[in-house]
Amino acid sequence: MVDKRDIHTAIRLNNRVWWCLYYDELYEADHFQCTFMRNADDGFYNCAQAVTRVDDEILDFVAKFYEPDFAPAVYVDPASPESLVSMLHARGYVPVPDEREFWYRYDLRDGLGHETVLKVDSKRVEVLRVDSERPELDDFVQVDQEANTLPDSIATDIHRNLRRRRLGDVEWVLLLALLDGKPAATAAVGLCQNMAFLAESGTVSGARRLGLNSLLNRTRLQVARDAGATVAFATTSSNTAARQTKVGLGFDLAWTRTYFRYSGQRPAR
Repeated sequence: MVDKRDIHTAIRLNNRVWWCLYYDELYEADHFQCTFMRNADDGFYNCAQAVTRVDDEILDFVAKFYEPDFAPAVYVDPASPESLVSMLHARGYVPVPDEREFWYRYDLRDGLGHETVLKVDSKRVEVLRVDSERPELDDFVQVDQEANTLPDSIATDIHRNLRRRRLGDVEWVLLLALLDGKPAATAAVGLCQNMAFLAESGTVSGARRLGLNSLLNRTRLQVARDAGATVAFATTSSNTAARQTKVGLGFDLAWTRTYFRYSGQRPAR
């Protein structure tokens, strides 16, 4: 069971980690955060998060923050004020089912479970830890883009941000799996304080179902544990297969978040 006080801590740290990789802007206030990503084709990159106080002043700020680029949006989680949903409805916000987000948790204090079983000879596989200043970063981003069908604009942003962006309490560890010497799969873990956040997991089409994803997942969990993290988080959408994969890797569902977006009109009184 997750303490509600830990939910917003995890969300806020996750957004700091993701600013170093994805976001164009991260606005941090005492009672909420706003994330902004201009080239995103999914709304969940652009919304207010970790809202701990709800009033007209905050929701007015959120609306102005996203205009004219996006309709304002807010994530509601189990630690949000009880009045938040009703206030969003009153302002014309509606839930968007496809943007619902599932947070999975892995307690690193419990160890790492079973060893990974590769379906190819282990001699054919090599895992590299990619430094942002080395040529392998190009291979990492290329595989990530191909495996996760990322637009060119976002792949370019990731490459640039990994080279240039730094926050004092955030570290990204990038992993690249080679199959027969060729880049085949990626995984990354962002470290912030005592938490780890998993991202950029993907395998090119010709190397799937060989155990590379499981190998990289275990490797990055070990990296996080060695770095002093006590818990790791991974998020996914409502995609059933993705959720089953998280459970198969040993993660437990910790909480879900519902995405509310302004519909363009307030309900009649």
